[in-house]
Amino acid sequence: DKLEADQLLEELAAENEGLMHKWEDTKAELQLSQREVAALTDRITQIHEGLNEERMARVQIEQQYTAAQENIAELEGRVSSLQQEFTVSQQLVNDLRQDKTASDSKISNLSSQLTTVTAHLTSAKSDIAVLQSQLKAKQHYCDNFEKTERELLSENHMLNEIRRNLHNR
Repeated sequence: DKLEADQLLEELAAENEGLMHKWEDTKAELQLSQREVAALTDRITQIHEGLNEERMARVQIEQQYTAAQENIAELEGRVSSLQQEFTVSQQLVNDLRQDKTASDSKISNLSSQLTTVTAHLTSAKSDIAVLQSQLKAKQHYCDNFEKTERELLSENHMLNEIRRNLHNR
């Protein structure tokens, strides 16, 4: 998950850089178009002051001016769209960074918990070994006790037999 998040973060960063270059190119085109419009406006003014026979040229320039304005409107729309995409992309990068931070925190927490559990398991294994040793010792004691008890019962039985025999005599 961490590797996927890092890879996605790198892809989004690369996409962000591409969008930034695209935005800068579009901005440069917009500035160029704005300069063209300014130049065309100056030319239209000169034509107005000029001869009537240049009216046809003026109409043609006005058409170019209109086309340039349409181009500017289109470029402004593209710039706006790219800015929105850039904003969304930046938010995704921020979200991924937050997710990565949260994930790193969880991993650290789980690692700490694992270390604690491992320590508890090691301690439990040691406790189990001690308890097994104690259980073996108690089992040995019980076995000896039962053996001794059987021997005592047998001796008691024999003594009872001897008493009965003595009593019967």
